[in-house]
Amino acid sequence: MKLAGLRRRLGVGDFVILLYAAAFARQYFWPVGNDAAAWALTCLLTAFAWLWHLRTKDEEGPTPAPFWLIVALPLAFFYALRAALPDMSWDVLDYRLVNAERALRGWPMIEGDFFPSRFPFNPAPDMALGLGRRLLGYRLGTVVNLLALVWAGTILEKLLRPFVARPRLRAAGVLLLILSEQTLFEVNNYMVDLLALPLLLEATRLAFKTGEDARARRRALVRVGLYLGAALAFKLTNLAFAAPLFLLCAYRLARSGRRFEWASLSWAAGAAALPLLPYTLYMYWQTGSPVFPLYNHVFQSPYWPAPDPRTERWGPVVDDPRFKNMRAWEVLLWPLLLPFRVEHTGGDLGPHWGRLSLAFLAAVVGALWRKADARVRQLSAATLAGALLWSAASGMHRYAMYVEAAGGLVLIYLITKLWQASAEPRRSFDYRKTFASVLVLVLVVQSASACVYGYEFEWGGRPAFFKNPRGHLREARHFLRDHSARAFLSEEERALLDGVEVWAQSGPLTGGYQLLLRPDAPQWCLFMPEFFSTEVARTRFARAVEAARGKRVYTLALTEHLRSSIENVQAAGLGVGRVTPLQLPYFSDRGRFHAASLVEVLPAGRAPQRRIAVTAASAPLPDTAFRAALRWAHPPPARARAGESLTLRVVLRNEGGSVWPALGAADNSFRLFLGNHWLDPAGGVLVNDDGRAPLPFDLAPGEEAEVPLLVRAPAAGEYVLEVDLLQESVTWFGLKGSATLKQKVSVEP
Repeated sequence: MKLAGLRRRLGVGDFVILLYAAAFARQYFWPVGNDAAAWALTCLLTAFAWLWHLRTKDEEGPTPAPFWLIVALPLAFFYALRAALPDMSWDVLDYRLVNAERALRGWPMIEGDFFPSRFPFNPAPDMALGLGRRLLGYRLGTVVNLLALVWAGTILEKLLRPFVARPRLRAAGVLLLILSEQTLFEVNNYMVDLLALPLLLEATRLAFKTGEDARARRRALVRVGLYLGAALAFKLTNLAFAAPLFLLCAYRLARSGRRFEWASLSWAAGAAALPLLPYTLYMYWQTGSPVFPLYNHVFQSPYWPAPDPRTERWGPVVDDPRFKNMRAWEVLLWPLLLPFRVEHTGGDLGPHWGRLSLAFLAAVVGALWRKADARVRQLSAATLAGALLWSAASGMHRYAMYVEAAGGLVLIYLITKLWQASAEPRRSFDYRKTFASVLVLVLVVQSASACVYGYEFEWGGRPAFFKNPRGHLREARHFLRDHSARAFLSEEERALLDGVEVWAQSGPLTGGYQLLLRPDAPQWCLFMPEFFSTEVARTRFARAVEAARGKRVYTLALTEHLRSSIENVQAAGLGVGRVTPLQLPYFSDRGRFHAASLVEVLPAGRAPQRRIAVTAASAPLPDTAFRAALRWAHPPPARARAGESLTLRVVLRNEGGSVWPALGAADNSFRLFLGNHWLDPAGGVLVNDDGRAPLPFDLAPGEEAEVPLLVRAPAAGEYVLEVDLLQESVTWFGLKGSATLKQKVSVEP
């Protein structure tokens, strides 16, 4: 292929496909023991697959210029709102980083592991994002989300071409479909639903190519199979949409007027298996189930209990007894009931304005309207089937992005038909134009509400740019420089973590970060009781513990989860040793990981079980409790540079008459923190509130703990660094007469 021709054929989706292809190709070379050789083979296979894709993809003309201004630019704006802040959302820290780190380096589980993540799903999407982060860094690596969404928009634009002639109107329609709570919820943080959306939409577009000439038909079917197989590898729940799309292809083949091509359909099924085979076979080899740990009531892996299938739902069936045994009509109409039962959507997305319901209704109309275009009727039928399968299988709103997009296409078609019909000369009032205008207004209101929601809320809690512009600009300095989490550690922190030889994951939100810090260390998932529910699983864990004999085992435990983390360690038959509070950086010189402790994990019987309490204060401490003795664990430097970050290690002792609780209210009121002030030589306060560090656990009278406190040196000058304890929203201990800790510091420019 000539270079000029290649440039003309390249689109935004081709670059996303390149990453996806590399992720799947790497899985085929897991058995290659040498990492460099495996990656060399991966690159060769990826290049071959990508060039085949470019040479054989069908062309429907370039994406028109208005699309990039009307659709791509607003999406880029929403992505940029939080791009400078590292993604610390729940799933990423919990298990997505684990899956990516393991699978990009080789086998998903290494020797000495005991299920390194609690959800060992197919790591293909995690690998695709992991490749983006290896190329562009941790922050900008998430641009894969944006590219996938823009690619989905270009596909929607192509699907609208037969019905909306004007490029600007098409682009406006695509924008209204793309701006939903679901897409804006995921464009800023990593979740796999968004990455699969363009695959399903492209399979939909190509399904309508199966009625053309034989060569184009075979080519389209193979691609449909590849895209649907990749979507299933990304998320197994996409089967609800893949199955109707595969049936749509079969229907169009049968209606083509030619002999039914079973061979072509078989090629499509074989192509769908290609993205699924490596991990499916690997998990069957490891656990006896090809989709472990899902649907164990069907596959019955000996490493997981067989659950009641009625409890494997996020939507209609949750903990609320009213939804345990929903009637058939309620499941059937779940897309319409969902806006009125938003508390039962899985807990990770708040109120929404019914885009899914509107798309579902449009699909119903499109499927029943006999005068509708044949392709629209077929798309409506496939969308309805997908919605019903989704409702019966999960019902979780976040999993139904395809229904919103495909049903939205039908809605745009219905609006255009109503508007075109209203153009005919009439004497009386034309209800068609009025109804079309109302539908457009509803879409605009829904999109506007989604924009407000996307601006205000993000799952990881990161504020938008305009809420903290200085913080964003400061963090933007790390763009393209944040490939390694260890690079942000101090020498002392690296030395401490280099002592870790085995990781124990004792709670959520730490497994991914642990492997970022020591990716070569085996990891045990201890906080999922299902992993210990069978004799076979317990035997496997015993082998992992035996393999770690003589090695140093540690776990990172968040302060909020410290008590449960220790209980999980002890429930696994292990002991707890030294607890070292930490404030580790997270791809930033200022941003810190959640307040945590590095907890030594010991073999059973080697040390007495420690009793560590973590309780919460709900009111001010009594006056007798505001007594603390502070001393330096390591003397701070006498000189520092302006703006330099300093980690102070302070030993604090409870000299009061009451227990100091480690936690406070939800807004941190009444919580105890170690903090500091910068004073002038005369004792005047220059910087009143610089660093904060919470207590790692409850401290009874007479007990002490070492706490790290991160501070930042102010402008050049002579200062007195004062460290004190405070109860948030109440007072500093020093104001109650407790002694503070002071050190002279000379700050240089």
